[in-house]
Amino acid sequence: MVVFGHDDEAAFLAECGRALAAIDVTGHVVCGKAQARLGETGEMRGFSLMLHGLNSAHALQLQHHGLGSARKIGCGIFVSHKTAAAVGEN
Repeated sequence: MVVFGHDDEAAFLAECGRALAAIDVTGHVVCGKAQARLGETGEMRGFSLMLHGLNSAHALQLQHHGLGSARKIGCGIFVSHKTAAAVGEN
């Protein structure tokens, strides 16, 4: 889950674009389901997020920096997959 403080998917995706540009990462962004978690200051709302088509340097950059405002509590952390084809399979 990535948290930027937006309930609106379009605003969330715009914020993702700005955050990715700030760390010089380009790729295809796929927004998933809205999610909510309880944090120290109340409910946090965000979205699941997948990025594909990243080159190796961009993947490492994203894993190093993460995205969003709740990284210190485990949100916005990215794990690499070889392909997006396996995502969603049971």
